[in-house]
Amino acid sequence: MDRITEVRRLCAKTEGELIDFKNLVLLEARGKVGQANDECRQLVLEKEKYESLKTEVERLKSRKAILAKKKRGVDDGYEELSHRLRLTQNELLNVENSNAGKKEKLKTFMMEVIEMEHDKENRMEKMKKDFDRVLKMWKIYKGYLDMRICLVKPDLYLIGFSAAKSSQTSLTLRSLPDLQDWEVIKVDGVNSDLKNKLTSYLAETKDLLGVLCLARRHCRE
Repeated sequence: MDRITEVRRLCAKTEGELIDFKNLVLLEARGKVGQANDECRQLVLEKEKYESLKTEVERLKSRKAILAKKKRGVDDGYEELSHRLRLTQNELLNVENSNAGKKEKLKTFMMEVIEMEHDKENRMEKMKKDFDRVLKMWKIYKGYLDMRICLVKPDLYLIGFSAAKSSQTSLTLRSLPDLQDWEVIKVDGVNSDLKNKLTSYLAETKDLLGVLCLARRHCRE
């Protein structure tokens, strides 16, 4: 009886082992099938990539042939264009070097111009102050109720006299370009010789107040 039980136990064990082995084999088989499917898909992708590359190679060969034909047509002018390019580059380099010197020279010139402008402004300011000082002296010593003053431009004064109702004249003074002295540029209302007299007097004496007095005296005559 024990022998039969033992045999049955061994049979059951063997059957269980067979089932486990079967399941293991099935599992491995499924894994290999999945792996085979992955490899098949990879092969399909590789084939598609190969076909795409093959098509691209054919396209590039065709493009190369077209470019070769164009190159044969371009080669004749290529050397000439290269030579012209080298000449142009050399010329451009020379121009850049020349411009560098010109820029430095222009910079220096502009600095000089700025200094000259400052100097001119300072001189104009000084001349205005001198003119105002002369007018104050005129007011003190002569009175200028009979004189009209108009600043036409920064360097141009129009002075009008009315010594008598029947005797009116106007004197226009302008600063010289060097902003150092004045000149008589116009005299109206009296004889033409007065302009020459006033101009000569101003050139000789540099006396602006004296010119005003001289003009007023001639106006009263």
